[in-house]
Amino acid sequence: MANQTVQELVQQLELILATDAAVAATERRKFGAAFRGEVAAAMNGLNGAEQAIPASESQRQGASLALQAAYTLGNGWIHSVHGRIEALPPDVAKMPVFTAYDFEQGNIGELDHPRIKQLLELFPVASAGRSNPDAQLPADWLTQIAAVVAAIEFNKPLTSIGDRGDKVRVRDGKRDVAEDVRSRVWHFLSYALLLRDADPLMNDYGFTPRQPASSGGGEAPAPPAVPVPESGP
Repeated sequence: MANQTVQELVQQLELILATDAAVAATERRKFGAAFRGEVAAAMNGLNGAEQAIPASESQRQGASLALQAAYTLGNGWIHSVHGRIEALPPDVAKMPVFTAYDFEQGNIGELDHPRIKQLLELFPVASAGRSNPDAQLPADWLTQIAAVVAAIEFNKPLTSIGDRGDKVRVRDGKRDVAEDVRSRVWHFLSYALLLRDADPLMNDYGFTPRQPASSGGGEAPAPPAVPVPESGP
């Protein structure tokens, strides 16, 4: 199975573990605790590394567009919150409200990407801390602001090319470990099973048993002759 995909390799290791779990402790093919732990660690390590890899290039581009859209929408929400505070009734002291929402001196300030996310994350906290209902944000605003934050957090990791390359290399290293463990399982079973690598039980672990060579009804071939050294003079 040299051409197994990562998913197929993970699935076979899962099958190996499930099969071993059903084997009685008295059977010769039962894995030792340490060996079983190695198989589980290899499976979990490979699966986790695969899941951690960001999207493909086409997905990365889509995530980049979605991220930019989220920042643009977040920018709009920040201006809306600022405008809501400006529109408070004249009898409300606005400056403490501006400060609570991190608008120093009542100014929005520069809205780069980190600042946009910072403000959006602060708004629910600032709103909950206002005793005056007029200084709080409507529930539907908070819901939509939270959705923008979620979109930023979801798409941002998918836009990094370098991060993807690093994680692919980590995944490939975990795959090497998993393939080595799979090979050692095969060798262990070839030792432990009655018919060695031709035993039908190999199927239970996701391996194809070796088919014994047919004798064709004739006599078994003689073993190769062992050369006898010539005697001295």
